[in-house]
Amino acid sequence: MSRLQIQTYYKKLESIIQHGGSRNEQSIRGAFENLLNSYCEPKNFIVVPELYYKTKKNTSVRL
Repeated sequence: MSRLQIQTYYKKLESIIQHGGSRNEQSIRGAFENLLNSYCEPKNFIVVPELYYKTKKNTSVRL
């Protein structure tokens, strides 16, 4: 992962925190997903944000 990608992530993170006032997972999730995508695309990897899995007890688990 390049330093430019990480610096871009931190700048986006600062902007989100400044405008939204929150540091919780939901608010910074998009910035982190963009960082992962920028790393994965040149390697032909695909980032899957969330998967839902049904358990034997018929409950859903988000991975």
